[in-house]
Amino acid sequence: MITTSMTTKKKQILDDVRAKYAYEILKKLADEDANISKRIDELALEYLIEVDPDDIAESVFYDLDCLAVEDVWDNSGGTRDGYVDPNELASEEALEPYIDELKKCQKLSMDEEAKLHCMGILKGIYKFEKEAATEF
Repeated sequence: MITTSMTTKKKQILDDVRAKYAYEILKKLADEDANISKRIDELALEYLIEVDPDDIAESVFYDLDCLAVEDVWDNSGGTRDGYVDPNELASEEALEPYIDELKKCQKLSMDEEAKLHCMGILKGIYKFEKEAATEF
């Protein structure tokens, strides 16, 4: 009876830990035990390997399509460092997280996954150019 209560409480604590603290806890565990560190690496790679270009394309399209035109206009145009093109700013803002994921795969020599990320990004941009009704 006590064991069930303790297990439930531990599960609740784990469910309530915010992402920031979960990451810190995971890092501490990895630093304390080489076997745990190796297992964390294996699990992390499993998540990185799961790349679906169609899902990425849909996300890219959605993120580009949802850009607020007013925000882009406010942050583009002439600056003291030169001119910021609204289209370039918009695509940079929307695409940055996807390009970061692509770079992670390249850094880890995961060439096939990097290629799939790239395909998804390009497919999403193509779909946006053909189907979007925004001013971009």
